[in-house]
Amino acid sequence: MKHVIITSSDEKYGDFLVEHWLRSLRANVKLDNIDIAVLDYGLSDTQRERLTSAGVLLCTARPDGNITNVRYRDISDFLTRHDYDQVLSVDGGDIIFQSDISHLFDQHKDTFRAVCEEREIPFHDVLLPQTDMQRERYEEVFSFLKGKPTVNGGVVLGSAERFKGLWNFFEQQCHNFDVFGTDQLVMNYLLYKTGFTRLDKKYNFAIVAMKTRFLVDSGVFYDEHGEVIPIVHNAGMRSLTRCIKNFGYGKQCNKRKWLIPFLLHTLFALINTFKTLRHQSQNS
Repeated sequence: MKHVIITSSDEKYGDFLVEHWLRSLRANVKLDNIDIAVLDYGLSDTQRERLTSAGVLLCTARPDGNITNVRYRDISDFLTRHDYDQVLSVDGGDIIFQSDISHLFDQHKDTFRAVCEEREIPFHDVLLPQTDMQRERYEEVFSFLKGKPTVNGGVVLGSAERFKGLWNFFEQQCHNFDVFGTDQLVMNYLLYKTGFTRLDKKYNFAIVAMKTRFLVDSGVFYDEHGEVIPIVHNAGMRSLTRCIKNFGYGKQCNKRKWLIPFLLHTLFALINTFKTLRHQSQNS
């Protein structure tokens, strides 16, 4: 049975999807037994034509919530209409592929697989509104996750059957799906509740969330040992807070920012220190 790589996009990120995400995927990943599917949340006609001409399966989707959240509803719907074994759900607007990852589809097939971040980023408790969950539910979920390394939801592998059940779990936790990042909180809750296999960080190297050193040479990302990083993720809520400018696939791409990462990491450290001191004060 074939596998599938699923991503999602609207017109804003559609050009990156075609020119960098898809091009890097086709250049580096063995796709003999893998389909590529894109959930279409408002791509332009030109973007759709370029994707379909490259053999990508397009699925029209409703942007009636934040795309990072409702994509799981539409992934579930897509999988009920197509027969696949393993699924890779991956962000489409800030990721490039640099070497083959097809072997991941044949490993630990009975569990979800994902990468944990190395930095503690106060994402949900400080940086985001908490309106997609009832307050009691949010506190229960956040308390359960406290102290656990954050799973980055930008790259998640699992069986088609497991992905089909995701949206039902999301609906049990949330009453809205409008806030960017709610998916990350719910996905972490599910994975730590049910168990998952932790992948090496190189399979979702989310730059802003990693402590490990890396090098960029002629547009290519290398790890601290000089090895090409298979999946690079220029994560960030806005372009300003992403660590790489001109991010993409090609020699002319990928210039490191130096000030922004330093400021972000300093801010994260200060917030985390304040949280620790406040907790100690409340318990004394």
